[in-house]
Amino acid sequence: MVISMTRRGWIRLLVFAVATFLTLTILLWQSRIETMKFHTTLQNEYADATAQLCDYISRLDTDLNKQLYTSTQSRATLLSSELLRDATGAKESLSRLPIYGSDSSGIYRFLSQVGNYSLSLSQKHSLTDEDRKTLKKLRDYCDNLTAKVEELALTQDFASWDNSLPDDIAKCVEKISQTVSDYPTLIYDGPFSDHIDRKNPAYLADKLTVDVEKAQKIASEILGTSSDKLKRMPDEQSLTPAYVFSYNNQNCAITKTAGALLYITSSRQIEGKKFDEQTAIETAKNFLEKKFNMPFRESYYVVSNGLCTVNFAYFDNDTIYYPDLVKVSVALDNGKVEEVEARGFIMNHKTRTKQTPKYSSADAKEVLNSSLNARATNLCVIDPNGTSESLCYEFYCTSGDDEILVYIDAQTLEERNMLIITRTDGGTLTR
Repeated sequence: MVISMTRRGWIRLLVFAVATFLTLTILLWQSRIETMKFHTTLQNEYADATAQLCDYISRLDTDLNKQLYTSTQSRATLLSSELLRDATGAKESLSRLPIYGSDSSGIYRFLSQVGNYSLSLSQKHSLTDEDRKTLKKLRDYCDNLTAKVEELALTQDFASWDNSLPDDIAKCVEKISQTVSDYPTLIYDGPFSDHIDRKNPAYLADKLTVDVEKAQKIASEILGTSSDKLKRMPDEQSLTPAYVFSYNNQNCAITKTAGALLYITSSRQIEGKKFDEQTAIETAKNFLEKKFNMPFRESYYVVSNGLCTVNFAYFDNDTIYYPDLVKVSVALDNGKVEEVEARGFIMNHKTRTKQTPKYSSADAKEVLNSSLNARATNLCVIDPNGTSESLCYEFYCTSGDDEILVYIDAQTLEERNMLIITRTDGGTLTR
């Protein structure tokens, strides 16, 4: 009887062991299948992002060539719109690649400037020799960038998953970024709005990180929908790491530190015009001040492809802080915010000690060229070289038909910079 019970016990133990083994085997197999599915999804995502990046960069290269040789303003404006669209698309594709920890600032900076610089040129009646030299340099850099990105697409084996693939891509992107890291600084559609990808993000310093659930809630409130309707996209891996979510033709990036709005992009085709530019500016300003909970001052705007894009700078204590740049685009068909680019603000905004001017605006006015008629004055902070900020008086001046902005240092009375204002049917630009 004892032997029989012991035997039954062994049988039960054996059955239990076999059942456990089979269960674990099934669970491990299911886990392996899920892992393979996840890897396949990433493979496809990386391959698609790289292919799109190649496509956008190649189009930039082609359109820069066309821009160099075009002879009509209408054609130049059309090419500029295409350059802006393709540069934005290239940045979005780049953000989908696993490049966390690598320095991709060179590429981001190049893409940020190429479309905007071209747009500023399109407002001119004709290009100068200096403009053409700069365009040729742009094209040469883009030629090099195109070749490097195509090499990235050819050398990465996306079809065969390997755990080293993300690291390989990151290293390749960093190497590519270095090829355009010495690209010359340009001033384009907002005064002193370059340099934004050349330093650590000041606004994120000492801020707490947010998890993906919190970021998704923030993005849903910005896009005006519920969290469950957002689709999570690959994170942005740059100097400003961010969670990216998609909803109804828009992508929204929320920084992993501080949970701040980094950008909104849109692929929606704008149809018609029902709202004027002034309404768009007011809509953009209300949106911006509500989302960042601080005051901003609008400066210049451009209308292109049905979007009114307005440049804003942080405004406090009667001082405009031009390095803290945000661009907001409002669709003129429905009057809603369609796109936002807040990278300049995220990179530059910080708590500053209020400076007291050593000289008055009347003292600074005496420094102006005698042919200039000063019409208005603002106190502002500029960073023309991307290395140090200067407190200046901004003088809006006229001379005949010309409109000029002159910046006189409030501490030394040195002339720090000068910009020429160009007004067109599409908006107001500086050069």
